[in-house]
Amino acid sequence: MKPSPASGEGRAYAREIERVWSDLQGRPVVLSPKDWTLITEWHARGVPLSLIHDAVAAVRENSREPPRGLAYLAPAVEEAFSLVLDGRRRAAPAAAPPREPPIASWRRFEREAEDSPAARLVRELLAALDAGEDPVALDGRLDRELPGVVGAAVRDEITSVVEAELAPFAERMAPAVLDETVRSAVVFRLRRRLGLPGLVQG
Repeated sequence: MKPSPASGEGRAYAREIERVWSDLQGRPVVLSPKDWTLITEWHARGVPLSLIHDAVAAVRENSREPPRGLAYLAPAVEEAFSLVLDGRRRAAPAAAPPREPPIASWRRFEREAEDSPAARLVRELLAALDAGEDPVALDGRLDRELPGVVGAAVRDEITSVVEAELAPFAERMAPAVLDETVRSAVVFRLRRRLGLPGLVQG
């Protein structure tokens, strides 16, 4: 991947999130590939660091134990950022409206998607869920198999976008972490495009 002109800005953005997350945890943290995926998304979309600071402060005030991953902050950050984009940011953002349960999104995809390999995979996973299989395991299986069942054009397009967005952060990651972050970010984008949130969230 070629360095991005904004790489200095990207590094500073990541360092600040590492700092506030370490402060919350009470120890230095090593960001996971999923954490890097979120940081890349936030940076690419222009999410202000102040919103992440606010989300961390809310966790500090309201949680007994610090959460394990940055994904815990995502709903609050997304709600606040939507208010920024709408030009309606208030001092205390309103609670997010109720979201559709993840299983409902999966069942809608199953109903509305054409008979594609991705639709067949989701149908198979839903049948396994209905038979009592562990939703965490089924989420993991979707993550592993989804890149192989979507069209190559879609997968390549998303991979190119992910690699470009990760360029500012690449030098802060070990090669194995970078590879896993690319994979994780591609899956994240695919799931978002298809409307397939995690069955188990938080």
